[in-house]
This record gives sequence, structure tokens and C-alpha cells, in this order.
Amino acid sequence: MGDNLNKQILSTLGSLDKNKIEQISKMVQNMSSEDLNNIAKMLGVNKKNNG
Repeated sequence: MGDNLNKQILSTLGSLDKNKIEQISKMVQNMSSEDLNNIAKMLGVNKKNNG
């Protein structure tokens, strides 16, 4: 099972468009922290408090 999953992951990663990933990375780097927090909320990412 694990070997099959690894093959699927490698196949998916191989099909990604590196130019698009680079564009998204640049967009994220230029976003405000408020925008990033809003995206995280939309995606259901829980913010962990370390205090």
C-alpha cells in the first residue's frame, strides 16, 4: 500500500507546472498577513497559539 501511495505522489508531483508554482509562491510572498489569515480560514487551517 505504501509503495503504491509513493508512486501516486511522485506521479502527481511530476505533473505539476513548475512555472505556476513559482507564480503562486511570488503571490503568497507579496500578500499581507491579513490576506494570508483569510485564506487559511477559508481552507480550514487552525491557527495554533504558542502562548
